[in-house]
Amino acid sequence: MRKLLQKLNKNPYKKPILLLDQMMVSGSNFLLGILLVRSLGLESYGVFALLWMIVLFALGINQALITKPMLSLAPKMNKEDSTEYLVNIYWLQSALSTLLLFAGIGTWFTADFFNFDIAHLSFIPVVSLILFLQLFHDYFRKKCFIEDNVFLAFILDGILYMGQLILIGYFWLTGGLSLYTALLCILVVNAVGIGMMWLINGFSIPNFTSLRSTWKKQFHYSKWLVGTSVLQWFSGNYFIIIGATIIGPVAVGALRMVQNIMGFFHILFLSMENIVPIEAARQLQAGGWNSMTLYLKKMTTKLGLVFLVLLVAVAGLSPLIIELLYGTEYLEYSYVVVVYCAMYIMVFLSLPLQFALRTIELTYPLFVAYIIATIFSFFAASFFLKEWGMSGLLAGLVITQFITFATYGYYYLNYGKSNYSRQEIALYKK
Repeated sequence: MRKLLQKLNKNPYKKPILLLDQMMVSGSNFLLGILLVRSLGLESYGVFALLWMIVLFALGINQALITKPMLSLAPKMNKEDSTEYLVNIYWLQSALSTLLLFAGIGTWFTADFFNFDIAHLSFIPVVSLILFLQLFHDYFRKKCFIEDNVFLAFILDGILYMGQLILIGYFWLTGGLSLYTALLCILVVNAVGIGMMWLINGFSIPNFTSLRSTWKKQFHYSKWLVGTSVLQWFSGNYFIIIGATIIGPVAVGALRMVQNIMGFFHILFLSMENIVPIEAARQLQAGGWNSMTLYLKKMTTKLGLVFLVLLVAVAGLSPLIIELLYGTEYLEYSYVVVVYCAMYIMVFLSLPLQFALRTIELTYPLFVAYIIATIFSFFAASFFLKEWGMSGLLAGLVITQFITFATYGYYYLNYGKSNYSRQEIALYKK
């Protein structure tokens, strides 16, 4: 397997493979969402979404503490140091995965907070094991990118994402699909993929001399990332969690169903993330603040017109889209698609503001935005949901996104240009 991967990675088609990998991951998740809604119904799908939020929360911590620093630090090292570093980080990954596994099982004792009944408690051990394996998947996938083993990453993703789709589809066709069965399918394919990676990578003993310094450096790099990840998760999900306790998991299922439709627009966001910040940095270096601002305005206008046409089309055709993807019984939730389309205008407009702030290295407004949004969510969620139900849930999500957009805009207009001008003056004096 190692020899084959070495030959494959010399192939000139690595970039198309990376694009194909992203298409496979996104497409698989999209189809899986449709399949689960059609087969399980909104209530069970809402429970699935709540359970999966536990995994996503753990994955956010894992990315902040392990894989994001790893992607930045390992490529700067020589081959020998990088190999030693990745082994040390593997053992940090093992410790964190085990810790979060027990933390996941610990939710068993706080399940009432998530409005789970006795039947739902049996899901928690399975989800905890999925969580354990999913974190290792995140580590091994990013390790493959660092070592330029894109084909191995593609194989690993194929086992998980295509495997779970095929296995769950099989149980659906044979009439044996339930929420518990779906979770077991995800657990099995995860175990196969991680088992393969353990066999390929073998067993490596860490360098105990450098282990402590490696972990210390990792924690120093990631301490703010972890806090930002937690705030980001709560600012976006607290309304949904409280919504499950007050108006039930059906509302959560409806939201996730619509979010699955809106996932199409994230392809555009991903493209912007890969292209716009790089060019913005070049414009800033070549022509200063005004050149970067002009570029961002032009790019926002061009992409914004396309984005707006697509949003209007999705909003106008929302009943047809719901009917085609999920069935006529969910047509009553077509208005949620319209609300999300309106909210995604702010999501789109927030991106160039974020790119501008990141380009001039003014990143604390991102942290401030999450703090304000989280505080608002904690104080407003119960009132909004008890007073207005589903409408309150949607209003809370829209206001949370507006807080993010307004915070970025405030710092961009009032601090960005002046702060960068001072940096230019200081650099000129040097």
